[in-house]
Amino acid sequence: MKFALSDDERIVLAAELPLAGLDRDALGRAVARLVAVCDLLAGASARWLAGPAGGRPVTSPGAAPHHPVVDRYAADVAELVESPGGS
Repeated sequence: MKFALSDDERIVLAAELPLAGLDRDALGRAVARLVAVCDLLAGASARWLAGPAGGRPVTSPGAAPHHPVVDRYAADVAELVESPGGS
């Protein structure tokens, strides 16, 4: 996974997967990892979008929503979805 800037300066989160060995599970793990990273960044992103003066209110996400793909590949993305206490 990597962050980049698009030609029009939008932030992009991408997963590069090698063609060799690409299958449903490899793609599922990549999508689960992308969703988990987005969930981790949601709160900070909402604060950033609101700006230093509070700006336009942005709905702050509560607990991460339930994502079936993350649940299916939870063992592969455990470091991204489990709390430091190991819950």
